[in-house]
This record gives sequence, C-alpha cells and structure tokens, in this order.
Amino acid sequence: EEMPRALDVNAPGARIVLDAALAQGCDPIVSVSSMSTIFPPTGDRLSAHDPVHAGGAPYLASKADAELDARALQDQGAPIVTLYPAGVTGPLDLGVNVTESIFAQTLASEYLLTAESGGNLYVDVRDLAIAIVAMLVPGLGPRRYMAGGVFLTWDDFADVIDQITGLVHTRVPSTRAELEQQIGVDAVEIMLGMVPPD
Repeated sequence: EEMPRALDVNAPGARIVLDAALAQGCDPIVSVSSMSTIFPPTGDRLSAHDPVHAGGAPYLASKADAELDARALQDQGAPIVTLYPAGVTGPLDLGVNVTESIFAQTLASEYLLTAESGGNLYVDVRDLAIAIVAMLVPGLGPRRYMAGGVFLTWDDFADVIDQITGLVHTRVPSTRAELEQQIGVDAVEIMLGMVPPD
C-alpha cells in the first residue's frame, strides 16, 4: 500500500540531503545505496562499478533514481562515497523487517528452497558500521564500495540452517517458473541471479 510512495520520497529525499551536504562543504558525504541498484551484475561478481539499473518495483526504482543522482554528482567531482550493502541484518534488529521475516519463515518451515543458481547475500550491520566509519576520510574524492558480506549458495544456506537448528530440513529444488508463482518477478531475479561481491 505504501510502496508506491517510495518514488515520491526516496529519490527526492536523497537529492535534498546530498545537495545540502555539498552546500555545507561536507567531505566526505557517505551515501548508503543498495545492492539492488546495480543488480543484475555485469560479471560473475557484484561490483560497485556496475551500471545502475533503473525501473522495476517502486522501491527499487526509487533507489535507482537516487543512485543516478549521486553518480551524476560524483562525475562532477563531488566527494560522495557510495556504499552498496546487500541484505543487512544483525543481532539487535528491532521489529519486523524483510530480512527478519525471511529468517523467521525459513526457521519455522520443515522445507528449504534450493535452486540451481543464485543464493543469499547478507552483511552484518556491525560490519557495515565499521565500513561506514572507515569511509570518513576527507580529501579522497568520489568513491564506490560494495558491502556484500557473506555469499551462500542455496545449498550452502540450507546446510547452515540445518547446522544451526540441529534439524534436517527437506530440500525443495525450485525452478524460476515455480518461484514466480509464489513471489514477485523482481525478487526471483535477485534470488536466482545473486553472485558473490567483489
């Protein structure tokens, strides 16, 4: 219901903040983008230098619009440092969020999805914080970094879940067509196209 509002808020909001930081002479300006803005990757690794992919669901489109604005400012020499995190999670997550919902459903199920390609890419919020602090060095100009964290294929992920829970889950190999009947096409694209970060 609220998702379409992302187009009205995310990109214009990011532009306002970046412009204000530039006007105040901030150096560096850290822009936390999203791995989704540079997905799908151009090679066998996600790279901070992959092109921005616009369009898609409203949230994804809004993040891409914000990223295009940030890159245009970087091209003009603005000291914007962009970080592309994957799925962010951590031990003190509060409330219900997308990653928490996925983990809760996964841990409550007797079944684990597997697929021939793709996998899971998560970064610990504490590692992300360390990366952001490390970027706070002035005078280095515009830069871009991945914050991909740990990549697990679907089978690797299932192995970890079995190990953590002490259970042996039934693995359900799934095709693209089967997944698209259950979840959105954009989500399936990410699930099956995920690769390790550089």
